[in-house]
Parts: sequence; C-alpha cells; structure tokens
Amino acid sequence: AQGTQSLQDNSRQLSTGLSQLQSGSTSLQKLIVGSQNLSTGLSQLESSTSLSATQQAQISALLSGLDTVNSELQASGSASTSTITDVTTQLGEVKTSLQNLSSDQVAAVNGLSDLSLSQKAEVLAALQAASVNDMTKLTDSLTQLQTDLSSIQAGLPNQDTLNQANTILTGSHDYLSSLSSGMSSVNSAVSGHLLPGANQLSTGLTQFGAGMSTGSSQLSSGMAQFIQGVNQINTGAQTLASKSQELNTGSQKLSSGLSQLASNNGQLGMGTQQVQTATGQLTSGLGTLSTASGDLSMNLGTLSSKLTTASQQISGTNSSQINAAAISKPVNTNHSDNDKVRYNGEGMAPYMISVALFIGALSTNVVVGISFSKKKWKSGWDFMLSKVAINGSIALAQAIIVFLAVLALGLQASHAFLTLGGIILISFMYMAIVTFFVTWLGKVGDFMMLIMLVLQLATSAGTYPIQLAPKIYQIISPFLPMTYALRMIRSTIGLSGNEWGYAVSFVAITLVFVFGLTFFKNSYESLFE
Repeated sequence: AQGTQSLQDNSRQLSTGLSQLQSGSTSLQKLIVGSQNLSTGLSQLESSTSLSATQQAQISALLSGLDTVNSELQASGSASTSTITDVTTQLGEVKTSLQNLSSDQVAAVNGLSDLSLSQKAEVLAALQAASVNDMTKLTDSLTQLQTDLSSIQAGLPNQDTLNQANTILTGSHDYLSSLSSGMSSVNSAVSGHLLPGANQLSTGLTQFGAGMSTGSSQLSSGMAQFIQGVNQINTGAQTLASKSQELNTGSQKLSSGLSQLASNNGQLGMGTQQVQTATGQLTSGLGTLSTASGDLSMNLGTLSSKLTTASQQISGTNSSQINAAAISKPVNTNHSDNDKVRYNGEGMAPYMISVALFIGALSTNVVVGISFSKKKWKSGWDFMLSKVAINGSIALAQAIIVFLAVLALGLQASHAFLTLGGIILISFMYMAIVTFFVTWLGKVGDFMMLIMLVLQLATSAGTYPIQLAPKIYQIISPFLPMTYALRMIRSTIGLSGNEWGYAVSFVAITLVFVFGLTFFKNSYESLFE
C-alpha cells in the first residue's frame, strides 16, 4: 500500500515531464525550419562562391595581359597601346565580375536568416580569409591599375612610376591567383561538406520531429492509461490493507470453528445414532397412531349417535328463558384489583425512596464525621447515645421529609401510615449501618458504603425483576438490606401492607449496629482528644 502510494505520487511528476516534452515540440519545429533555411542559404552560398567559366577565362586573360604589360614596361620602359587597351578592358570586366561576386556572397550570408549578426560577420570574414585578401582592396588596386595604365598609355613614365606599376601589376597578379584558388576551396568546402551536412541535418530533424510528434501522442495516451491503472492499483492496495485485519480475524474464527467441529465429531456421530433410534421409535409410534386413529374414528361414530340421542332428549325438556340463560352462562365472574398502583411513578417510588434514604445516611456521616464539638466521652455508651441523638434525629427528619415529598408529588399509598412507619424504620436501619462502618473504618468505611450503594442499585430489583439480572447479582441480592426495604415499601403502597416480619428484622438490625457503637470509644479516644 505504501509503495503504490509513492508510485501514484511520482506518476504526477512523470506527467509533468511529459507536458514539458510536448511543449518542447514547438521549439523543435523552429529548429526544423531553421535547418531548412540553413540548407537553402548554403545552396545560395555555394552558387555565389562558384566562379563561372567566363569569369575564370577573364581572370586568366587578365593575368596573362598583366604579365605581358609588366614585361614590356620593365624591358623597354613602355608598352604597346593595344596591349594596354586590352588589359584595361579586361580589368573592367574582372572588376565588374568581382563586385557582383562580392555582392552575391553578402546576399547569400544575409540569407542565412537563422544566424545572428555576429555569426554572419564571422562567415563573411571566413570567406575573405579563404580568398586570401579583401576583394575591396583588390578592386581598389584594379582601379588604381587602370589609372596607371592610362598614364602609361599617355606617355613614358618615370622610374618611380615604373616601380609602382611593377608592384601593382605583380600584386594584382598574386591577388587574382589567390582569389581564384581561394574561391575554389570555399566552393569545394561548401558543396562538399557544409551543404550535404545541412541537408542531412534538415532531413534528420524533419524525421525526428515527425517521430517525436507521433511518439509524444502515443506516450500521452499511454501515460493517461498508466496513471489510471496506478490509481486503481493504489485504491485496491489501500482497500486490501484495510481489509487484511478482517481477513485475519475471519481466518482465526474459521480455524477455531474447524477445531470445534473436529472436537465435536464424536458428539455428532452420537447424535446421528440418536436420530436413527428416534426415527425407529417414530415409525413405531406412527403405527400405534394409525391404530389409535381407527379407534378414534369408531368412537367418533359412537359420540355422534350419543349426541343425536341427547339432542332429542333436550328438545323434549323445558327450554324457557331462565333455563337457556342458566345453560349459556352457568358462572358469573367479578374483577377486583388488589394492587392499586395507578402510574409507573408509584411503582418506582419504593426504589427512589430507598436510594434517597441511603444517600442521606452516607452524606450525614461524611458531613458530621465523629463529632462537631470534638468533646470527650466518658464511656462507649455515652458515645453511642450522642451519635443516636444526632444521627437518629437526622434519620427521622429525612424519613418524614421524603414521605411528605412523595405525597406532594402525587403518591397515593394504600396504607399511608404503614408507609410512613416503614420509611422511618428503613431510615434508622441505613443510618445505623453507615454510622457503624464509618466510625469503625473512617475513610475506608465511606468507600465501602459507596460500593454497597452501587451494588444495591443493581441487585435490589428496583427497576426490573432480579431474575433478569446476571447470575452474580442474583446471588448477592439476598444479602443486602435494600432488597427487603423495597419489598416492605411496595407492600405498604400498593399491596396488603402486611410486612411485619420485615419491620421486626429492620428493628433488630438497627439495634445491633447501634449497640456496636459502644465499642469504639476507646479506639477513637486519641482522635477525640
């Protein structure tokens, strides 16, 4: 159960990761578009770095013309007009081609829309490095060379002009050679490596994007099923954990029941034999019953004939109104109620009166204790008489108060004076018993009387017959005074009131516990002092 709960909690994190994966597909799509743009830009860059056959022929002719002009200048200090004119024309064509080529390269690099400005600058710098020198410088040199050639064509230059022309012509020759080889290298690198790699990257990203889109959809669907299954597993595990105790308890009961069944197999066999024996007896009894039913049928026939004869005889007798009434109602019944108890409260009154008197006796001894004045008694009799004077007066007062209270509440006793006398005797008896034990045992006596009160509430049959109480209460009930106090008050309220035997017993019990107080003077003398 704990493991499935952890699995359920962690599956939420997996679901969150799947959502992030799905949101990342947008970025992947941007990457696919960028790779396609990169492939297109590299194709344009390949075209812009490729020298056509015409451009290569122009550069070759220009290189040859430059070498011829330079050779003539250095040999004779002059060059033919036709040669210079041809070289000048070739310079213009090559210059125009180089400017167009440079513009195409810049446009191709700018066409790489997914590159930043710094990245575009790096590509342009790489192209310039691949062509050895900056094309701008080369075109500027070619422009200057045109001017110098025009000067040469106009007249014989001086020595400085010849040296400068030699430098320019030689440098232009080197520039053009490096440019031609560098552009070939760049074109080979772009067409042989960058462009195929970009095309493969674009194709691979497109396939990966398609696979990822399909896979993420399948993964999302599977993830929903997975989470649903985890939730079901977790619910089942929790239910299994909660029901395992019931399963364990049931298995123990089953084991106990099987043990009892095994131990009672012998009794079951004996019972089966008894059933078989009883079945034989039943079969025999059925035979006897069949015989008796035949006798009964014959006797019913006899009874029928006798009743017919009696009917004929009755019809011949006098059937006056008096005789008919005597036959139909031979006996008159009269109803009398000896237990005059009108309400349930009158039935409960003996129980409540007895409980109130016992609680009053217990409260009196708790409050009064041994004595209010703490005087010294000369003898045990003196101590007994003082307790009788105080506690006895309280017992008499509480009996009268209780009696008047139940009368005011609506009690109608069948024998009012006997009820009052019984209540007084019970109050004296309770007061004597409680005073004796409290005087003898002190606080322990208080506790014992409280326990006695609780036991009497359960065993005196004040609310229900004692036969409905547990067996232990039925055993204790005859030894507690409240059992007999209830019977006496019930008899005086709603029965015959003839319970003099209980009255004599209560007087005797009271006298025994009162005279018992005479033995406690010496035991409590130190407390009295």
